[in-house]
Amino acid sequence: MRDQDYGCPNCRRSNRDAASFCVRCGSLLVPMDCGQCGIRSEPGDRYCYICGSFLRAQFRPKGPQAPSPVNGRP
Repeated sequence: MRDQDYGCPNCRRSNRDAASFCVRCGSLLVPMDCGQCGIRSEPGDRYCYICGSFLRAQFRPKGPQAPSPVNGRP
């Protein structure tokens, strides 16, 4: 668990403990695994240091999803 004064690695803004993204700049605040090679990255990393894949494009936050179309209608 992070301290309350955890600063964003990009802009240094303080964020809440439960935050996954910085409220000021939108940077990722939690480690994630690279979707290409599986290596664990550090918060703020934009590219994997092993294979060079872009990490933000691979991150899908958990949360409510849009409703599915029913009978071909949105």
